[in-house]
Amino acid sequence: VETARVHVLTGDLDGAKALLEQAEAAPDAPRWLIQRERGRLALRQRVLPVAIEALERAASLEPGDGETRLLLIDAHLGADDGASARRVLEDVMKRFAGRPEMQLAVGRVRLYFDALGEAREAFVKAKDQLEREKAAPRWIAEATYWLARTTYYDGDADKARPLAVQALQLDPNLVDAHALLGTIDSERGQFKAAAASWEKVTRLDPAADEAWFELGAAAAQSRQKKLARKALETFLQRVPTSDLAPEAKKLLAKL
Repeated sequence: VETARVHVLTGDLDGAKALLEQAEAAPDAPRWLIQRERGRLALRQRVLPVAIEALERAASLEPGDGETRLLLIDAHLGADDGASARRVLEDVMKRFAGRPEMQLAVGRVRLYFDALGEAREAFVKAKDQLEREKAAPRWIAEATYWLARTTYYDGDADKARPLAVQALQLDPNLVDAHALLGTIDSERGQFKAAAASWEKVTRLDPAADEAWFELGAAAAQSRQKKLARKALETFLQRVPTSDLAPEAKKLLAKL
């Protein structure tokens, strides 16, 4: 089951699905863990109702797992359901008081509701606590990424970028940090660097359709015509009716 998690985080969604099906047939496999990883897979696939159902089941089977609650909050916020995310947060604040998971949950929900100062405070506390506890690098990376994202949304890309880089040094497969770097570098006119980040996003997160557009746009700006053409054509094949389709066609015509 843990191997399935790695497959999800590295972009092999079919491999993750196959491993979870094998685990389901094993009588000694932890049911809650299978449900959590099914939820993670569905979340990465953007099948949010399935993700929410699986993660709610995992939380009921293993109430003491904080990661399940964070994924559930992510799924609710991905579905633009702030009210449900707040309900999960209320439970997290009672069950995980004083733990980094609580701060990571608080920060997510506060950021969604544009309470940037409160979000920043929560992510700083989470990062500091995780570093003091010498937590696994991926957890410190997560807190660092969320702090970077909050800093960027607060209008300070100069401070956000090194935080995103730091997160990726701790966890090179943190796809959201690659996307944030790609966004910042595109806005700065550093299109070759942006294209490199977006190319990693397309590998790590196969369901991220708009990443193909961003890759194509950055590659076109940095005169990587072959890469730009492939990315833009892939984008149009995946989502031909996207609002970005006309712009993608214009970029293709100029190559």
